[in-house]
Amino acid sequence: MTATLLKTFFVFFINVILIIFKQILSLQLSYKSKKNCIKSYVATLDTALFF
Repeated sequence: MTATLLKTFFVFFINVILIIFKQILSLQLSYKSKKNCIKSYVATLDTALFF
């Protein structure tokens, strides 16, 4: 009884950790893409001001 309970809890725990990890990764990716968008926007502004 306790072994199966422990097993299910362990699987649940691993799944939660994986979900949190995926969320953090997706957040970092979206942050990076936003940063790149801002960089490209600033670059276009710089070129527009330069010309």
